Amino acid sequence: MQQFLWFLFLFFLFEEFSYAKVEKIEVGTIAKEYQNTLSKEKLIALLKEIEQTLESQIGLNVFDYAHGGKPINILYIDKSKRKITITKKLSDVDMLQQKIDTQQTLFTSKQEEILQKEVEINLLNKNLNDKILQHNKYIEAENKKQHTKEEYKAIKKYIQTIQKEIAQEKNIYRQKMTKLDTLINQYNQKITTFNLMIHQYNRLQREIENLSKGFQEVKGAAIGKREIIYKTSFKDGVLHKEKIVTQSMDKIEIYGFTSLDELKVVLAHEIGHLVGVEHIEKEEALMNPILQKNQIKNLQLTQFDILKFRETLSLKE
Repeated sequence: MQQFLWFLFLFFLFEEFSYAKVEKIEVGTIAKEYQNTLSKEKLIALLKEIEQTLESQIGLNVFDYAHGGKPINILYIDKSKRKITITKKLSDVDMLQQKIDTQQTLFTSKQEEILQKEVEINLLNKNLNDKILQHNKYIEAENKKQHTKEEYKAIKKYIQTIQKEIAQEKNIYRQKMTKLDTLINQYNQKITTFNLMIHQYNRLQREIENLSKGFQEVKGAAIGKREIIYKTSFKDGVLHKEKIVTQSMDKIEIYGFTSLDELKVVLAHEIGHLVGVEHIEKEEALMNPILQKNQIKNLQLTQFDILKFRETLSLKE
């Protein structure tokens, strides 16, 4: 009797652990523009077909439909308006790229100019300090001697001449330092402007990328975050470097489809990404980054898809 109870305990523990690892999804928003072609019930039916197809061929539980799961949002994008916006932003990016290239060339010349002036000022400073040091030594040496009235007048006149020269050189040094500080400040201001341009350039690129999702090239996406962590450690006197890549997908967005069969394939592909499967550069594969016509006709995993799904899902256990 005790052995039987122990077996039941292990069985239920295993079932609970496996269930917790399966991704849960649900229908999110469906744009009103699709109300005549796609309802929530039709989308749920498509998801059940996808679930049956994937799991029957892979032999593993891929995902579950459940309330509170990661949403699938079907979005509508007005292509004509987006095309105009994209064209304008592409033009802005080109102009910004030209400014960035010009600024980078200018930076090189400005850096050289600053370096040359720094060398010039450092040399001037060294010569000035040497002159002051020699002058002080001269005064110290002359103070230890006995001088006639005429010699004293000549020495005093000489000292005044040298001090006047030192004062003039100090003034030249200060002027050059002021000009160098102004040049450096101008350079730093240009750096700030340059960084703002880079920030603006990157922002425009992201906007163009997001806007482009409305065209046929990109029909859907699994949205989330991807993190890369590098770990370095010493073991037995050897340096070990490790790269850890983690990704967490929060939702699926669909940007366009021409038929329910095509939508089913796009959904299956993005669900693959949602559970962690990456692209496969194999012709006719579901996880090929380019939508495959054979998959629209008949959703069917290739051997490469099956191996990739099994490998990914096994790592989650």
